[in-house]
Amino acid sequence: MVWWNFLKTKTKNNTPTFRTAFKKNFGEYLTDSYGRALYCNTGDNIKTMHDDIEGIRSDFHLGIWQGFYKDKLNIQAPFKKEDFCGVVRPNGQKQIAYKNYPIYYYANDLEPRDTNGEGINNQWFLVKMN
Repeated sequence: MVWWNFLKTKTKNNTPTFRTAFKKNFGEYLTDSYGRALYCNTGDNIKTMHDDIEGIRSDFHLGIWQGFYKDKLNIQAPFKKEDFCGVVRPNGQKQIAYKNYPIYYYANDLEPRDTNGEGINNQWFLVKMN
């Protein structure tokens, strides 16, 4: 696993890469700029990252969890640049991590504010802001 800090503070359209949303049952959580929920896996962080975690590997092959990646990020308040970094997984896939946890989309979240991936296998959780 390789990681790097490549973040740029501005993109051409100045749209923030990340936002937050709130749901009564979950609290405040991380979304992309379109309001799509972002998740982390409790067994997957940049200090212990490897692609042979059985559940993550099988879910990747099924296309259920897609790693979040953008070449340029526009980090704006309330977020801090130092909380984000880029990682290269052992399989060569680039991904963004937030506070040392790679972040993912869940394939069955079809609309902004969908949170269908919360709690799956007691490993996958929304990236909570508190």
